[in-house]
Amino acid sequence: MAVELLGGAVFSLLYDGVKKAIGKTGTFKYLLRDIKSTLESLNKLHATAIREIGEYNLELGLPNDEIEDLREQMEEGAKLVCKLSNFRVWNYCCINCYTDQLVDLDRSLKRLLENLKLQETRDVKEILDLLRKYRIELDE
Repeated sequence: MAVELLGGAVFSLLYDGVKKAIGKTGTFKYLLRDIKSTLESLNKLHATAIREIGEYNLELGLPNDEIEDLREQMEEGAKLVCKLSNFRVWNYCCINCYTDQLVDLDRSLKRLLENLKLQETRDVKEILDLLRKYRIELDE
């Protein structure tokens, strides 16, 4: 299930891979640090909320597209970072391609995280609206 994997194996695989790649390769160090920072903010601030969103989506029969997309991006990112851990400077012809892929990964993770924040905000406002409607009905 995507909810279980997000907080555990997939996240750890990507995060540990990024930390390992930072130590092994100097070529992409600044991009890898950006991704590490994104993952740290995701882990510290939002892992519990993301898991809860996924659980509530399942309970309410709502789609889990954002969480599934986030999980897929993390899996793809882990594969990319694994490749970069074995990158050697004499493969300079691939530097631009990998740089673009790392930038895209970081942007994608940030975009998906932002979408989850928006979904959370929307859900809270929807609940507030429903509570106000019920309060008005009770007052009448």
